Amino acid sequence: MHPQSERPLNARSLLLLGALALVLMSWGCGGRRMGTGALPPLPLGATLEVSELPYVVTGTTVPEIRLSLSRAATEALEGSSIDLHRSSLSLDYRYGQQGERCVMTWIRIELESAIQAPGWTDREAADSALVSMWDTYLTTLRSHEFTHQEYLYRQARDISRELYRIESPRCALMPEMANTTAARINDRYSQLNERFDEENGNITWAPREVRPER
Repeated sequence: MHPQSERPLNARSLLLLGALALVLMSWGCGGRRMGTGALPPLPLGATLEVSELPYVVTGTTVPEIRLSLSRAATEALEGSSIDLHRSSLSLDYRYGQQGERCVMTWIRIELESAIQAPGWTDREAADSALVSMWDTYLTTLRSHEFTHQEYLYRQARDISRELYRIESPRCALMPEMANTTAARINDRYSQLNERFDEENGNITWAPREVRPER
């Protein structure tokens, strides 16, 4: 919904910042699991910056890695969790009079997704069974983060779609309508992220009784 000609009016911006501290989780059963397919396309005018910052994990046994992960949560991550995802969504828009209605004429959305994940430095010295356990563990963690990233994509899509549907007889009403709409969608996705964590429990590094041979 980008008209060929438009009369630029007021531009308002809305900054939606969210910090999602994600607990480690385990997958539930049944149905399609989020985080296992391709990400949905970003809406027109949206950009995404993704980063992954590893923190060091050491050890060549299950207990050593568990202890290192625990220390990382306490030291590197200030005790918040073993894994951490932060995201932000920045929204700018313009609107203008088109005939008798005021409509959205331009929307820009900037997304940022940052993941801090464990980087195991003793992989080459470890038993093959332990390496396999680690790969499974890390894959599950990344699938978890992928799900939250997928929610971020969908949040941007819904905001863009709903804002382009907004129209009003007076342009003075557009900022409040746009901001209220974006805030409502932001709240909905915040609840979806929280529910996803709550329903999937906690991922822990290897059952305590597992002891791969060295």
